[in-house]
Amino acid sequence: MKTFEIKFKPLVLNIPEEREQLYKRLKELIARCESIVYSVKPLDEETRLRAISALASLVRVAASLVEDMQLDEIQGRIESLEQEVEEKERRERLGVVP
Repeated sequence: MKTFEIKFKPLVLNIPEEREQLYKRLKELIARCESIVYSVKPLDEETRLRAISALASLVRVAASLVEDMQLDEIQGRIESLEQEVEEKERRERLGVVP
């Protein structure tokens, strides 16, 4: 099987003080998403690609620091991914075949 690797370059932003809370929230969501993308646990490719898609969405938001509403939507997607990963891990521990 042939593979290829995608590496992301760091995105550096200067955040004004009035946007500090939004920045902290965004940074935390990026870290959560990255933990799924770079997980050493075996994940199916669809889950990993959905996490990469969510990460790309976060990078777009970070680049423009848009409204909180968009961040809420992406946060919901990440929470769903995290729950999905936890459920798959739980089923694996119990020996349940999907």
